[in-house]
Amino acid sequence: ASMSNVVQCRSAERRAMLAAGWRRFVVYCAFTGLVQVHPSHTLATEPSFKLAHPLTQVVSDIDDTLKSSGGIEVAGIALGGIDVQYSRGTLYPGVAQFFYELSCYPVTKNIRHHEEHRDSPSFFLSPPKIAVLTARAEEFKAALEIKDNSKLALKLTNVDPTSNWGIGPVLYGSVSEWVIQEKKGLRKFNNFERLLRQDPTGKIMRYVFCGDVGELDEEAGETILREYPEVVLAVFLHVVSAEPPSNYPPDGLLIPPSRLINGRPLVHFRTYVGAANSALKFGLLEPDALIRIIKEAESDLKSLNESETSSKWVDLRRDINDALVLLSGFS
Repeated sequence: ASMSNVVQCRSAERRAMLAAGWRRFVVYCAFTGLVQVHPSHTLATEPSFKLAHPLTQVVSDIDDTLKSSGGIEVAGIALGGIDVQYSRGTLYPGVAQFFYELSCYPVTKNIRHHEEHRDSPSFFLSPPKIAVLTARAEEFKAALEIKDNSKLALKLTNVDPTSNWGIGPVLYGSVSEWVIQEKKGLRKFNNFERLLRQDPTGKIMRYVFCGDVGELDEEAGETILREYPEVVLAVFLHVVSAEPPSNYPPDGLLIPPSRLINGRPLVHFRTYVGAANSALKFGLLEPDALIRIIKEAESDLKSLNESETSSKWVDLRRDINDALVLLSGFS
């Protein structure tokens, strides 16, 4: 079935999801540690748990979004993605800080709200963990799952070891999508709908989807925005290429302009500083967060010992220059 045919049958499912009510989300909160309840209170009823601002959960692909696939192929089939600029397994500079800042901003806004109203909330918020939508086959989960001691998991956890933030639920693809690439977008969309069941009320969580241009994430992201603009704040797509950097234009790859779908932004970006620039413009983080992302991206890239003339530095410097212009408007 095509994606357009599938999404037409969702309204009854959505109503059933909402009818499941509050209690399922309470169980989710208790299980993940998203909300820590004050000893004198309970989450058994909705009135004891009120947010001034919905939380934000980053929903991310892995290959070519969090880390590079290296453009490896097996029997002519891409093993996760197309990016050959970074070597396989390399984490993209600034990605961990960017995801963390997106996750933390609503927590900060809730804290400020309660301080301004001199309110004493009955709960302590932690930023929601990253939800992963991946085309990796569940049949190969034993070999492909994200281990707690992996470079990726540790990088995310170490952004703020006190917050319990990092990788959360992982929703896999299958061998079918790996062989028949056209199915990947629909599978990711279906997995996103599964994720929505963690908050059947639609009142607690908002989502930012991050993917790349190499594995039908754009198709999945567009469909998510068309079907769920009330809970999806934005879609970010990492621009990667199967072309070697030696073939790039002098100023780097051309980045398509942002556009709106159902009033929500779909953003293409080359570096995570570029993604953060757009996030700031659309009100998804603060200027101070952009500064922290710039510092972390520079530090991450320096740790790779790349030449100052490499395409990676060309890309990052271009986005940092744009960031400095953007930040000057906030001073």
